[in-house]
Amino acid sequence: MERNLDSLRTFALSLADKLILESVEATAQLAQIASETIHNGDKVMTCSYSSTVCQILKAARDTGKEISVIVAESRAVDGNAYGELTARELGVLGVPVELIPDHSISQHMSLANVALIGADTILRDGSVVNGASSLELAVAAKAVGVPFYAAAESSKLDRSGESGTKSQLESGFEKVPFDLITRIITEFGVWEPTELAGHTASPKLQ
Repeated sequence: MERNLDSLRTFALSLADKLILESVEATAQLAQIASETIHNGDKVMTCSYSSTVCQILKAARDTGKEISVIVAESRAVDGNAYGELTARELGVLGVPVELIPDHSISQHMSLANVALIGADTILRDGSVVNGASSLELAVAAKAVGVPFYAAAESSKLDRSGESGTKSQLESGFEKVPFDLITRIITEFGVWEPTELAGHTASPKLQ
């Protein structure tokens, strides 16, 4: 029995390591693809905290592109301003960044060339779920014609079959409807939100 438990534990650890490696590789590939949507001289606007977004912006900088970033503080109901984490990480990476209060998102959006967020979930209808201020950011981008991108690994595709109504969202998260999203970026490419509608499991989204 003890030998079987040891074997099971070894298998579980091996599987966990494999999943972690796959996630790291997927995020690296995603960052390279998404960085191509950012051009030299762009001012990027984002919100909440996303390590994926930080990696994308670092990848853009690593190719020699001069960019700057505006980050909405993204103050959630728990009082935490998650955008501060993004601003701090970008600062460490050497990316010029300005942290702004959420109430000035619309005012600052006219200064941006592109809006970019991560996504905790890509819903079955092509909408995405992400942290506080994401919806306001998307609405502001739509109003002034700034392209709005959401970036996430394909593993974030919703497998529950739920539509993701606001009542189903956890506190601090918002649903961004597909019609406010210009493109969704995964490690497999850049997609129209409607192209992802209904996908739940296929590794190549086919």
